[in-house]
Amino acid sequence: MEKYIIKKMVNNEIIISFNFNKTSTILSIVFSLSILTLIALKIRSGVIQNIWGSLIILILLLLYLTFNKYYEWTKNKYHKFNIQEENLFINDKFHCNLNKLQSVNIYNSINKFESGWIIYLKIFPGSSHDYIIKKRLGEKEAIEIAHKISLFLNRKVIID
Repeated sequence: MEKYIIKKMVNNEIIISFNFNKTSTILSIVFSLSILTLIALKIRSGVIQNIWGSLIILILLLLYLTFNKYYEWTKNKYHKFNIQEENLFINDKFHCNLNKLQSVNIYNSINKFESGWIIYLKIFPGSSHDYIIKKRLGEKEAIEIAHKISLFLNRKVIID
């Protein structure tokens, strides 16, 4: 199954939609529930009263790790780029003038919870904010998507 679909609608419009990987979320849920069940079975009831705060923090951390991928997907699942009169519209909202759009950037982000390649539009300093297209991509996918966007926007791709 494709992880993304890129459709060029007309000369001045392109749509990128990303598919959701349900398998990783289901595996995370099963893993989290098994850890919580194991902890609940091993701890005596008298000890739970002393460590209930730590258990709540653990549960919140596991929920974050489990549903963060889904939250990020709902936030970045669909992008519609449209060029009208030298202006760039993203999802039918004005983003910036095309002359302020510097490049399509990709870089490898490595941290504790979210590692992978990130694609974003780099805007000249002092103007609009940079626009993140997608996080947590593989290198090949990130380069592929960035090149298609750069061809559409007529900008260069920069790998940080």
